[in-house]
Amino acid sequence: MQAVWHSQATHLDPTDIAMVPAGALQAVVDRLVERGQALILFHGAPPAVRFEIERAFWQDHAGDRMIGNATLIRFWHLVDAMSARRLKNLFLERGYAALAPLAACAASTRLNVHWGFKPQHLVAALTANVSGVPDSPARRLAA
Repeated sequence: MQAVWHSQATHLDPTDIAMVPAGALQAVVDRLVERGQALILFHGAPPAVRFEIERAFWQDHAGDRMIGNATLIRFWHLVDAMSARRLKNLFLERGYAALAPLAACAASTRLNVHWGFKPQHLVAALTANVSGVPDSPARRLAA
């Protein structure tokens, strides 16, 4: 079983990006909120800002490099998915409290680099009764 994990850890499959710990993705989202850059979730980021976000991530990330890469790929696909009108409306309705369930869903939902996330999966995560989501700066701001 360990050999299988090793082969997965050394190869990034663009048709099925590895799941990441929800806390890793939540940390990227929290950093945006703390820096007052949460609007990036709706509008994306120009290359210079994107570079700064990724640089800050790699300064803080102490884990496996493949998990780090998968976290950033999942984060930028979450940003892309947030352009969906229904997700924007749900976020505006629920505020920063919506970020934790979105990050948790984006960390574990199947992701194909070419197709991105299915927005309906993210919408389902927001409309479900989500319990046990770890505390984060985004959740404290919403309270």
